[in-house]
Amino acid sequence: MELNLESHAHQDAYFMLKADAARIAEQRNRVTLNHPTISGLQVCYFDGLPDPNDPPNLIGVRLEDTFEYFATTRNRLPTSFVGPSETPPELLDLFIQTLKAAAKERQRRRSEYSNKIKVLREPLTLNRPLKIFMPTNRLTTVMQYCSSNLAKAFESMGHEVLLSVEKNELEQLDGLIHLKLLLEFEPDIVFLINQSSILEGGLPAHIFNIVWWQDKMPELQEGKKIGGRDRDITFSALQQLDPFLENCGVPNLQRQGFCVDTNIFFRDKSVIREKKIVFVGHSYVDHLADDDTGSMLA
Repeated sequence: MELNLESHAHQDAYFMLKADAARIAEQRNRVTLNHPTISGLQVCYFDGLPDPNDPPNLIGVRLEDTFEYFATTRNRLPTSFVGPSETPPELLDLFIQTLKAAAKERQRRRSEYSNKIKVLREPLTLNRPLKIFMPTNRLTTVMQYCSSNLAKAFESMGHEVLLSVEKNELEQLDGLIHLKLLLEFEPDIVFLINQSSILEGGLPAHIFNIVWWQDKMPELQEGKKIGGRDRDITFSALQQLDPFLENCGVPNLQRQGFCVDTNIFFRDKSVIREKKIVFVGHSYVDHLADDDTGSMLA
């Protein structure tokens, strides 16, 4: 946190003056996130009321409302405080304490949602479309699109799907938001990719937990116990992942390879077949260790 308008690195910031926030917001700076290639649009908060004519990354939150806003928002929280030179240091200290209190409140609400989910009751009837909850995030280059395509496929079959993912470059969803949506949605199925569970301690017995492993994630490398519930279903995309999943004690491991949306990718019979070479590839050389055989997807 700092009291300096001219920062050497772009950060999501809270400004005391709207004019300062607006000037920076207009620059549409990029903020580095926890990803080598995906960044975010800089969020510029200011002490004041929101205006519908302001650009999306210029957000008015009165100073006295910051605790409740930051305790519930889907947007990234500020990491910088910007005010005029005469701003008293005590105000900066107060803002830092407010952010810390908001973080604790987010954790409290997350625990509250977790406890409520664990006692959800099984629906009396399933004479309706299935309700499928799918959490993912935009800081993935593959998984978010797999989840999105799966959601479309389930919807085309008549099921109801809630895809929990960031809606724009300002948001960064955490467990608080995902669990809140899950609690409100009361799904029959939670479908995850590369994550064993969304809820510590496991879901209620009546909810199916379907996991599709596509990469050698830390959970698998650590040999963490996975599965075991009657309604846990585990898919492996690659044969190379199977030993890791078996080491994690996964029963009844099933295969599901990578797939495509045939509404987009299909054979066009109007195109005359010719002999040609088409190369489609991607280099993972920067992601592989020297002793990596390259047999696993990066």
